[in-house]
Amino acid sequence: MNDTATRRGFDAAACTQADDHLGRWPLAKEIYGIATTGPDEWSVRIGVYGEWGSGKTSILNFVANLAREDKHVVVWFNPWQFRGRDELWRGFVLAVLKQLKVQLGAVGMTRQAKAKVWVNKVGTIVGKLAGSAAGMVSEQAGDTVESGIGCLTRLLEFGEQDFKEVRQILGNRRIMVLVDDLDRTKPDLVPEILFALKEVMDVPGFVFVCAFDPVVVGEVLGEYHPGFGDGLKFLEKIIDYPRWLPEPSAEGMRTLAHVDLARYCEYVPVAAMDEILPFLPQNARVLRQFIRLLSLLKPQIERHYERELEWSIILSANVLKILYPQLAQRFFSNKKVWASIASAQMMSSMENTNEDRVGKHLTDALDEACRELGMELEAEKRVRIISVLQRIADSTDVWLNESKTLSYQIHVAEAPHAVTWKEFDAFRAAWEAKPESATAEAWMTKHAGVVGRRRNDIYLEVVDATIRSRDALLSQAGDAAIDSEVLALLQQADRLQTLLEQLIFSLGGHNSATKCFGEDQIKQIIESLFRYAAWTVKNEDRTMRARERAFLRRFVTDWAGDVTPLLNVLKPFSEMHEAMIRKDVAALRNELHALVVPRFAEQVISGLGEQGYVERVVRRGEGTFDIKCILLNVDGPLWHGLRPKVSTLLRQANENVNVQMNAFEMVNWFDYKMRSEAGLSETQAAEKLLSTPWICRELWTAATAKPLNPRYVGPLRDFRQRIKKQGITLTVPHWLRRPLKELESAKKRAKASET
Repeated sequence: MNDTATRRGFDAAACTQADDHLGRWPLAKEIYGIATTGPDEWSVRIGVYGEWGSGKTSILNFVANLAREDKHVVVWFNPWQFRGRDELWRGFVLAVLKQLKVQLGAVGMTRQAKAKVWVNKVGTIVGKLAGSAAGMVSEQAGDTVESGIGCLTRLLEFGEQDFKEVRQILGNRRIMVLVDDLDRTKPDLVPEILFALKEVMDVPGFVFVCAFDPVVVGEVLGEYHPGFGDGLKFLEKIIDYPRWLPEPSAEGMRTLAHVDLARYCEYVPVAAMDEILPFLPQNARVLRQFIRLLSLLKPQIERHYERELEWSIILSANVLKILYPQLAQRFFSNKKVWASIASAQMMSSMENTNEDRVGKHLTDALDEACRELGMELEAEKRVRIISVLQRIADSTDVWLNESKTLSYQIHVAEAPHAVTWKEFDAFRAAWEAKPESATAEAWMTKHAGVVGRRRNDIYLEVVDATIRSRDALLSQAGDAAIDSEVLALLQQADRLQTLLEQLIFSLGGHNSATKCFGEDQIKQIIESLFRYAAWTVKNEDRTMRARERAFLRRFVTDWAGDVTPLLNVLKPFSEMHEAMIRKDVAALRNELHALVVPRFAEQVISGLGEQGYVERVVRRGEGTFDIKCILLNVDGPLWHGLRPKVSTLLRQANENVNVQMNAFEMVNWFDYKMRSEAGLSETQAAEKLLSTPWICRELWTAATAKPLNPRYVGPLRDFRQRIKKQGITLTVPHWLRRPLKELESAKKRAKASET
């Protein structure tokens, strides 16, 4: 049994007047006065009432300090620690005995002798009764209370002479029992404790100060037995002096927040904290839990520059995380919600209207999340949540494409960057000291271990930061007025170009089929190097542009493996886009595209040897546009520059059934286009393709290389007839002649039957 309620930690109760940031000390002095100024023969029961986290234990600590200063006997009793009646009352008796032994020893010599005799007498009784139990009847509950309360009863059943001796020993001092957390006590023990306070422990010189939430205890009493009736009314019969804790003032909450921030979270801006305080409940423990949550951010916060953090968003998001964790998780993980809010922001900024589009989207999204979670929100909580979400939305600018920034600030604790800007600067400094790929690799490998991420996560973010840093330097150079400053910025950008080359060509698996980067990085690289293609005023500019072009050509020509990602990024601009783009950029793009297309065509040729390749291309529209373009372009690399390779592959149809079936699917697809989709651009391309005799004959020969199921005969017949109309004769293989005749006969019979 602890003789103090002091707990160390973020939500520890205040212990001294110096710790009283909420102005509770005057109330504690009032309670202490009630406890100590009445007649000596009184037994006083005082209630310190307040909800969870309102500071009840702090009041008890203050009262205990005041009592100790005046040499009263202070006994702390926390009934919530006990699970059974015997354990509860033995614990109480032992707690009282312990403090009597400790505190009565500090009296004068005459009194000390008497105290020793009296304490020994109590100890003898406790020893005899430690295992006993007695029954008493509670008239209020109409129930039998069977427990170790007998031990307590026997302790307090001294005669009048005994108490005269105790009064002589104590003088004008009292035995002050501080009962904490009664509302957290096991429910079936609460009625017994209250009964004992009123009846059994109604002993002169004893003061009981009980801290609890009367609403919670009242509900427990009502549920325990109907005989108690209204639990709150029953408490009036037990507690002589109830005192409610007032709601802390805004100034008090602000002071407490400032003190705890300075102690645990010095990195949180005080101004940002002051702005978020009105959105938190006026409850000290909630505030301290909030600060505890912020303190857990420390390892991630220290990785960032201050400029990388948006505290308005971080604090707002964490308010919801601590008050409504399930709702926050559901809401913040829904990307569609924030996309719709961004759209609403854009519409609101473009329209001259008073309609609150953003507020409506937030409300609708909150309602949907509550329905999914089966939650019902009180009106006050609903308003608070909407206000916090509105604060987050107001902290972003949709025109600056800050959706990624928003998501990052919300999840900075659980999903931080693998490399922050602060860490990238450290990486860059290490590389500048020794600008080699080995330096970069060593730093990335070490950093992966430090932050607990994969090496490739580190690599991708280093590449991203390198490109963005280089872009920023070139932009600054374009705005700089002093020539020497321009040259210095260009030199830094040139060094970052060297770093980028090492990251891509030496460390990125560029010459391997398995690469460390993907299509997003390809797009970022190409767009970055295209952006400054027209900057050729200075010699340094022209040198850098030449280096960029050399990088891009190497990037394309030395690429190993599937070139589809390259092609996706280097697709020809649309006519509208082409008109808006600079000619030099368009020419560079076309040059790179021309380098990629033949290699892509070779991939298509290889695909014709794979099972079901053409069928997948024809029937699955997504991701197949480029393949269709290659197959349909008679002047393209497949049918023109790579004709020998195509012919060689198609001649393998006799040995490779995959080649035959892919040729058949192409024949069937071309015929369908000309038969059912006349006028479309793909159909026109197919017509042009099939006007080339050698293509028709090689496709036909491959498609009919081996006997096929009769159900394939119809499409072959239709294709042959269509090509014949174009003046191209296709030789019918021996195996196909009979099926064609049977098909023709069946057609005639069907026509005759109709007639």
